[in-house]
Amino acid sequence: MRCAKVRDSAVVVETVERPTPSTGQVLVRCRACGICGSDLHLLDHREDDARVFERLGIEVADPRADLVLGHEFVAEVLEYGPNTLETVAVGSRVCSVPFLLDGATPRAIGATPGIYGGFAEHFLLDSSNLLAVPDGMPDEAAALVEPFAVAVHAVNMAQVSADDAALVVGCGPIGIAIISVLRQRGLTVVVASDLLESRQQLARGFGATEVHDARTGTVLPAAAHEHSAPVVFDCTGATGMIGRIMSEAPRLARIVCVGISSRDEPVNPLIGVVKELSLRFALYYTPDEFAESLRLLSNNEVTWQGLVTSTITLEDLPETFERMRAPSDATPLTPGKIVVSFPGGAS
Repeated sequence: MRCAKVRDSAVVVETVERPTPSTGQVLVRCRACGICGSDLHLLDHREDDARVFERLGIEVADPRADLVLGHEFVAEVLEYGPNTLETVAVGSRVCSVPFLLDGATPRAIGATPGIYGGFAEHFLLDSSNLLAVPDGMPDEAAALVEPFAVAVHAVNMAQVSADDAALVVGCGPIGIAIISVLRQRGLTVVVASDLLESRQQLARGFGATEVHDARTGTVLPAAAHEHSAPVVFDCTGATGMIGRIMSEAPRLARIVCVGISSRDEPVNPLIGVVKELSLRFALYYTPDEFAESLRLLSNNEVTWQGLVTSTITLEDLPETFERMRAPSDATPLTPGKIVVSFPGGAS
């Protein structure tokens, strides 16, 4: 089978042996897998992450080992391991929380060396985690279940109500998904902020009631201070962004950090104290939130159409990652989600 691996901070596509499911596991064929900002982060910052995990006393694999990325997938069930209950019929389309049990320890699919992610034609899932994708739901929608689950979790952490005002900083796919979920929850004031005009336009199409151009020098619009205790979602992962948002946020704002940065942040606690700000960090989602994301997307309860703005093949991945690393006027970033599509019958 073919897969795309991170090797020496570059992406290479090569042929490897297809994995064999053991008890409790199922072999699946990938149909589509989205590229996440965290994939790009892992390409360049695995050693930075490893140092942070070591400070926390968390065991990590060799950050220089080959890694098959991809955790935003929809796949087709091919074969169950021995003595494994067939929870979903062979041939069915499925999605799953991207974790594979190693004994009693969950290992992140697409972020753990030795465990294939969705940028492989075939990979393994835990049979107990399978969620059947409803008939009629497009593959591109099913590939969005994971990032929308991140959005559902972030919105839940913010404890928003329909009367709240929300500000979303960074309108990549996660920021767009958060805007969509906020609108589904009934919020009538959702302000989006981004540097790129193409992403500002995308945010407006997904329900942002106001769009702020961050090229003006501020990440939050001055009008943010018209709202009492707004909730601010940082979806950038940019170093220094937390401090900037704290400086610009109105009093009593709730700040939820969804973007990933493994570098130490310059934050002035006095600003948070004077304004009585709340600061929270969102990690992944619960299985129930993942299932909720599937339901919202399959029932069209959230806007998702148009979020996938580019579809590529596995062989395109190395060049695509290089363009994402260093976008230019000649090769600008697509404003939405890039999805790797796999043809049927991969060997």
